[in-house]
Amino acid sequence: MAAGSVPQEIIVPNTDPSLSYFPQSADWVILTDGSRYQDGDLWLCGNRSASILFTFSGTYFSYNGGMNVDHGQYSVSLDGKQVASLNGYSPDWLHVQSLYNQGVDPGPHTVQISNLDDTGKIIVLDYFSYRPVVREVQNALDVTVASSDDTIMYQPAAQWEQSGIVAQTTHAGASASFPFTGEHIWYYADMGEDHGAFSITIAGTAANFSAFATSPQPVQLLFDRALDPGQYTITITNLEEGKVAGLGHVLYRPSSPSTSTDSQQTTTPSPTPRHVSPGAVVGIAVACTAIAVGAVVGIVIWVLYRRRKRRQMVAPSVHARVQHDRNQYVMRWPPDVRPKAEVQAAPRRAALHLPSYTEAVSPSNSGDGAVYPYPWPVA
Repeated sequence: MAAGSVPQEIIVPNTDPSLSYFPQSADWVILTDGSRYQDGDLWLCGNRSASILFTFSGTYFSYNGGMNVDHGQYSVSLDGKQVASLNGYSPDWLHVQSLYNQGVDPGPHTVQISNLDDTGKIIVLDYFSYRPVVREVQNALDVTVASSDDTIMYQPAAQWEQSGIVAQTTHAGASASFPFTGEHIWYYADMGEDHGAFSITIAGTAANFSAFATSPQPVQLLFDRALDPGQYTITITNLEEGKVAGLGHVLYRPSSPSTSTDSQQTTTPSPTPRHVSPGAVVGIAVACTAIAVGAVVGIVIWVLYRRRKRRQMVAPSVHARVQHDRNQYVMRWPPDVRPKAEVQAAPRRAALHLPSYTEAVSPSNSGDGAVYPYPWPVA
């Protein structure tokens, strides 16, 4: 079948073994007319408790019959939940037509048509039709996980029991969850008369299905779904107390490297341009100016500090030290500062002959005649 094409609807006549009649089919009346009915006959029942069960695996179904003055009210339930309440009455006899139809999530479902009239009005069935599920072809890369695997989480664990290769529960609300990373998931379980409705939740979406069958059925594919590559958890939850919900195994397809790369490239959002407000611009400018001024002040302080430090280091070494003597004084310089030649060439002044307090100053005394007070001057 070509990709994207719609599968042809399958006709299920009123004698198909997938149908169940309540009460027993012996309580149903069969009208025969090869020109008016799909398979040559029409089934009808006026019992207040009359109902029909139809199981199928598909994406769409249709309930087909006629309408007339003796037809009454009936309900349509899907997977244990009533979805419609209708009336088959018509003042004129209307031949076979679709009395109710609905699209459903791909997978197994149970449709029940029930008589709601207790005045002898009838419900009828000519045939059902449904659109089957187009299943993904499995390959060698798909991974099978048994119901006994530790990666499957049963909640509450005490409400589940292992029966051969199938884990089962009869408690409403009990669930089984399996986390995986991949791009396709398959769910397998058994079916039977004691099985009921269940839900499957994955990627934030829940869908209801039914494992009811008119006879025990072995483990088979009940649900599959293609997904965008990523991490998911599939959860199967029992919806009917006292009815069986089971898990045979799950199968998933890991994401291929090329698919994961493409998915990451297509899902990575592009950077959003950021616009700077005028206030932010002013703040940035002020901050930059403050940093620049601070740097200049720091440099100036550092230069002044260096100059002062250098002067403190040089001043003691170049400062003259004077050695005093009673008869003479000589200017002495540190050898490491005063040039050697200057030290050798420096003239030595003649010592002064100081007069005593009673001696008169004689003109014959050498010297410049100056009187130096004590202490001696320091150059």
